[in-house]
Amino acid sequence: MKESEEDSPEKSSITTSQHLRDFKLAIEFKHLMKHAPSGVYLIPELKNIRRLHGVIFIRKGIYRDGVFRFTMILPELYNSINSHPEIFFTLPVYNPLIHPETGKLDLIQDENLKLWNPEKHFILSALTFLKKIFYLKDYDSFQYVSNENARNLFNNNKNQFIENAQNFVRQSIDSVYDDQHKLCTLIFTEPKPAHELVRENLLGENNNNNNNNTENNDSLKSCYHDIDDDNNDD
Repeated sequence: MKESEEDSPEKSSITTSQHLRDFKLAIEFKHLMKHAPSGVYLIPELKNIRRLHGVIFIRKGIYRDGVFRFTMILPELYNSINSHPEIFFTLPVYNPLIHPETGKLDLIQDENLKLWNPEKHFILSALTFLKKIFYLKDYDSFQYVSNENARNLFNNNKNQFIENAQNFVRQSIDSVYDDQHKLCTLIFTEPKPAHELVRENLLGENNNNNNNNTENNDSLKSCYHDIDDDNNDD
C-alpha cells in the first residue's frame, strides 16, 4: 500500500516541529503579560497569532508624549535560528534606527540581535530594543542605521533633530484615534462621560486604599512606640 504524502514521516516531523514552535510562542505570550517593558503593549490578532499590534507610550526625553503604533510580524519559522521578528511602525517616526519610508525597525542593527538565537532571544528582546531606541543618548555605536540622514542631523544639529522628532510626536498624538486595520486588536476610542465616571471611581477607591494603608501604618507605629515605652520602663 502506497504511503500518502500526508502520512509520510517527513510531513509528520514538519508538523511536530511547527506545533513545538507554536507551543513556545504561547509560553512567550504568557511571559509577556507580566514582563513586557513598561509603556509597551502588544496584542496578537484573533485569527493570526503571528501578527501582533502594539503601541509604545514615551514618557520622557526627545520623544516625550509620543504614542507610536507598530505591527510585529513573526515568520512561520519563528523560534528557529535567525527567524527575526519584523517590526513596522504604522506612521513614520523620525529616528535613525527606523526606515523613513517603510517604518521598519530592523533588529539586526543591534549587535546583540544580529544572530537571532531562540534559546536566548524572545519577543521581549525585540520589545526591549524597540523601547531603547527612543531613549538613546547617541547612535554612534551602531555600524549601520536605517536613516543615516537622521543620525547625521543628530550629531551635527541636535536642535533641528529634536524639532523634527517632536513634529512626529505631535502627529502620533493627533492620529491616536484614527481608524486602524480591520484586524487590529489595539484600538483607542475618544473619551466619553462614562469613562470619566469610571476614572473618578477608580481614583476614589485608590485614595481610600491609600488612606487605609496610612491609618494602618500609623497604628503599627503607635503599637511599636508603646512597646518601646514598656521596654524602657523595664
